[in-house]
Amino acid sequence: MKITKRQLKRIIREEKAKLVEAPLSVDTDPAVNQIEEILNDLSDQGVDNRGLYDLLEGIVSDIRNGFVGEQR
Repeated sequence: MKITKRQLKRIIREEKAKLVEAPLSVDTDPAVNQIEEILNDLSDQGVDNRGLYDLLEGIVSDIRNGFVGEQR
């Protein structure tokens, strides 16, 4: 069965809309637990809350700039 270019474009649009609307089904609990454990360890080593906050702000900044996930 052949499909036209117009039909193909419509199918792609529909599938893209489904992907955009679909919620992410990623369990973030393990990652959150690991982050909290790391922060607690840093706190135990003497890093104060301001230092932890600044560290996290730097990570958030890297995410916003697209640096997270790239090889450095």
